[in-house]
Amino acid sequence: MIVFLNSLETLIKVVKSAGNLVGTHLAPLISALLEATQVAEGQSLNYLSVRLGNQLATQEKLDLARISAAKSSNLYETVQHVIIIRQLPMLF
Repeated sequence: MIVFLNSLETLIKVVKSAGNLVGTHLAPLISALLEATQVAEGQSLNYLSVRLGNQLATQEKLDLARISAAKSSNLYETVQHVIIIRQLPMLF
């Protein structure tokens, strides 16, 4: 897991410093970042989510906590950065 996290941090740094050069690799990059978010979240939260599937109120609270955690992560910030870079040429 340590190698995975170090690799992920390196990828985030590369994406942020690459600027608009990342535009041609946008689809696979966003897909990989979103998959990495799920992996970084851990299996325990996925297990809880499945186990609490019948308890809607508890499931909703867990989902809100997961969304909040994901939005505060470097991965989410990097996805937003990539999307902004991709939209810049469209603004001009």
